Amino acid sequence: MNGFQRIDAPIGQKGHLSCSMLGGIFGVSHYDTPFTIAQKYLGIYTEEPTHESKESMAMGHAFEDTIARFYADKIGVHIRKQFLAYCRSDMPWFVCHPDRLVDERIDGKKVAFEVKFVSPFASGDWGEEDTDQIPDPYLLQCQGYFFCGVPCDEVWVIRMMGNRIRRFIVTPDDFLQKQIMERVTALHDLLEAGKMPEPSTPAEFLARHPQDNGQSTVADAKIIDLLGERATLAQEKKKVEERMDAIDMEVRNALADYQVLVDEEGRTLATCKTQTSNRFDSKRFKADYPDMYERYLSTSDSRVLRYARAK
Repeated sequence: MNGFQRIDAPIGQKGHLSCSMLGGIFGVSHYDTPFTIAQKYLGIYTEEPTHESKESMAMGHAFEDTIARFYADKIGVHIRKQFLAYCRSDMPWFVCHPDRLVDERIDGKKVAFEVKFVSPFASGDWGEEDTDQIPDPYLLQCQGYFFCGVPCDEVWVIRMMGNRIRRFIVTPDDFLQKQIMERVTALHDLLEAGKMPEPSTPAEFLARHPQDNGQSTVADAKIIDLLGERATLAQEKKKVEERMDAIDMEVRNALADYQVLVDEEGRTLATCKTQTSNRFDSKRFKADYPDMYERYLSTSDSRVLRYARAK
């Protein structure tokens, strides 16, 4: 029977996978993919977060303790922050860092808090309060807590959206925990064998295959089928775009010199406003100042995907 332990494993430490990465490992995260998770595990992830994401993360950390304590005071319980990570004894490289544990039992159950500071515009993935209808990455993260042996019977996701706090309750799901074990183990074994997951985006493809070797490779049956499917979709896309262009022209003609198109109740349907844009004329600059153009010209390599015309 597997045991559990607590270890000092800071979030994002090289050589560790964590419950917060499960959304990326399963391919349901808006921010990570199996490929980026692999890069983080290997300590080779170099992409800098945007100013907006930095600010969002900083706000989340700043408000986490306040939200947790506010809700704990509201229901009359004591909580404590977790400084060590939990993991299974047979998988010490897969860890979790629960936000808070409740000291006393609630209705006979041990409870952990997971605090989420959520944008008011992200309400679509959340269901009714006191259910487990939460975004998939968070649900996987909570199931990871049970899998890693966090001493709790329920994880309460305490979500603050705007000025309102709501509670969502996650209980153990053996099927999801089995899926977590299989996916995490498969990725870990792949990385330890010196391999990487398949890229999920053009940027990841370029990171893994920055240069071509100048040779040819033979497409298998799967790729042949996919190319045929893509050709069909391209034809359908062309027809759709042509029809949309025709509709756009009809709307332009309906607007004529007017700026706003409204319905009978005065609700805006479309606008066609005059706007001025400034563009840098690099061709003219090169002709007028060739030396300066060369001085500021930067060169980068890329790999462009093009398809041969059907014969």
